[in-house]
Amino acid sequence: MRKFVVLALLAVCFTGIGLVFWQQELQYAKPTPAPPLYQRVAFNESISLAGTTLADRQGPLYLHFFNPDCPCSRFNQKHYQSLIRTFKDKLTLYAIVPPYADADRAKQMLGNDVQVIIDTDDKIAKACGTYATPQAVIIDGAHQLYFRGNYNKSRYCTQPETNYAERALTAFVNSEPLPLFDAYATRAYGCELPTESDQPDFWTLN
Repeated sequence: MRKFVVLALLAVCFTGIGLVFWQQELQYAKPTPAPPLYQRVAFNESISLAGTTLADRQGPLYLHFFNPDCPCSRFNQKHYQSLIRTFKDKLTLYAIVPPYADADRAKQMLGNDVQVIIDTDDKIAKACGTYATPQAVIIDGAHQLYFRGNYNKSRYCTQPETNYAERALTAFVNSEPLPLFDAYATRAYGCELPTESDQPDFWTLN
C-alpha cells in the first residue's frame, strides 16, 4: 500500500511538472496560431485607428503589445526596458494591453515612460494585424505600418543578431528602409490574444 501511495504521488508530481513546463515553455516554441477570420495587414499598408484610443494620436507610434500575465511578455522585459531607454525621446511609446489583463500590474511592470492603453475589443490589435504578445508595431507619421513582428528569435532576447524590433526601430528613426529579416521576424510567437468572451483558462491560472 505504501509503495502504491509513493508511486501515485510521484505520478502526480511529474504530471504537475509536465503541465507547468507546457504552460510556461513548450507551447510557445511553436508559432502562435492565427485566429479565425484573421486579416493580415501588410507593411506600408494604411492603418485605421478610428474608434480606438489612438484615433487622434499624431506622429509616429511605437506600440508594444503586452500582457502582464503572459510568460512570453515577461521573458523579454529586460530587453524591452532597454528599448524604452533608447527610443523614448524619439517616438511616442504605448503599451497595448488586452481588456482582460491587469492594467495596473502592466503599468507597474513597464514604468512611467510608457503609456498603457486597454485595447477594448482588441480593436488596435486587429487594425495592426496583431494576434499575440509580445509583439512590436511601428506606425509612421502617415499611419502606415512600417513594422510588425517579434522582438527576438529567442524568447529571452539573448541573440543580438535577431533583435528584430530594435533593428527596425533604429532604421525607422534614421529614416532608413526596413532591414531584410528572416521569417522568424514576422511569424508570431507567444501568447494568443483571444477576445474576452472566449478567454482560455490559462489567463486565470497565471
